[in-house]
Amino acid sequence: MLYMDTSTLVKLCRVESETRALRDWLAETGVDWVTSTLTEVELPRAVARVDAAALAHVPGVLARCDRFDIDERVRADAAVLLPPELRTLDAIHLATALELADELVAFLAYDMRLIEAARANGLPVESPF
Repeated sequence: MLYMDTSTLVKLCRVESETRALRDWLAETGVDWVTSTLTEVELPRAVARVDAAALAHVPGVLARCDRFDIDERVRADAAVLLPPELRTLDAIHLATALELADELVAFLAYDMRLIEAARANGLPVESPF
């Protein structure tokens, strides 16, 4: 499985500098995608901030992703993840990915703070450029 952070999914809803490399990389892997249920709220809000016209792509991108609930364990883990500077929503994504770590081929993200925290926690991080 590939864990898809919201920063990655935004690039699949609208064209950004990394979009082509990301799409090519995803086509080569052919692995299922997973994300947090948090993304159902975070993705449309993030896309609306940068390109309201791209909101039309959100349902299709979300449909590609299996979703993992923000259960009690994810919430507890996210609350104590280091570093403390890791933003709340990123901590939820990271805690979710750590729950799935044994099944993950890669953790995809483009937010540097989240990338560093994911690497520090032993996740295989990819950010195709």
